[in-house]
Amino acid sequence: MQRAKKRAIISAVALAAALGQTPGSRRNPATSERAIESNVMYALLSTGDRVETERAVLWFDRGATTPEQRNGLAERVNKGIADLEQFIGVRFDSSRFPIPPTGLPADFAQKVPYFVTDAAGISHLDHFGHPRLFLLLRRLSTDSIPYLHETVHLLLFQTPSQQGRLESWLAEGTASYIEDYIVEHAGGQRSGLFSKNGNAGVDAEALAYLNTEDGRSIVPFIGAHGEPSALRSDRANIAAPFYVLSQSFCKYLFETIGRSKMLKLNTAMWEEPGTTEEKLEAISGKSSEVWRKEWLQSIGYTPN
Repeated sequence: MQRAKKRAIISAVALAAALGQTPGSRRNPATSERAIESNVMYALLSTGDRVETERAVLWFDRGATTPEQRNGLAERVNKGIADLEQFIGVRFDSSRFPIPPTGLPADFAQKVPYFVTDAAGISHLDHFGHPRLFLLLRRLSTDSIPYLHETVHLLLFQTPSQQGRLESWLAEGTASYIEDYIVEHAGGQRSGLFSKNGNAGVDAEALAYLNTEDGRSIVPFIGAHGEPSALRSDRANIAAPFYVLSQSFCKYLFETIGRSKMLKLNTAMWEEPGTTEEKLEAISGKSSEVWRKEWLQSIGYTPN
């Protein structure tokens, strides 16, 4: 384990050098996150440990993992893609994205690209142009890497027409709900990013947060436009209740209006201009405000 940690540190330093950084230095604020991600990606394409499966290609920080770790994650990712494609009803197809993978390996045309690294921040989908999935390497050691969650984002993003905007409550709530549904019904590995007990326990977790000031401050953003200003910076006090409440609300909608309408809502948010409130009401027949009130009642919460 100490040797693996040493290799991981060396790998991170090497990637930092590829980004024009030195250990302990600050990023140039003029350097965009997209440029940083691209530099990380090209460094991994050049020097990373690579594993290929039927549906995915994964690149890892060089020397930071064992073959068993790499192959184990690759197998879980490969199965997870198949399970998610079946649930969502769409296969990965790079031609559905607005910018083709020009100048990148042929792998990108047919297989989902994952970059497993500690050099690109938290796990996320970079969907500017051809999408790239970044998974936080250090979560691999705790079996909490969110490969299903991030792959949901990718599959639901597949549209050449990006005229709309997917609200954070819908994006994160849907991905969290589907991740837990897949694990419960088809197997796989939960990330436990914020909800610790899956769909079976998320309502109780949401209710617990609603009994806190931070949790109550999240409610106006559920089913509505916008997100808390500290969502990205305060993971413990703001992101945690936001993700849990979003998952609980989306779970309620999936179970009430059905899978097809919820998936249609996600797609409609990307493909067409308009607000979440307008589209949810058009698809479901009820306003966001009514849905939010009924959801809160269903989990046993009564505002003071």
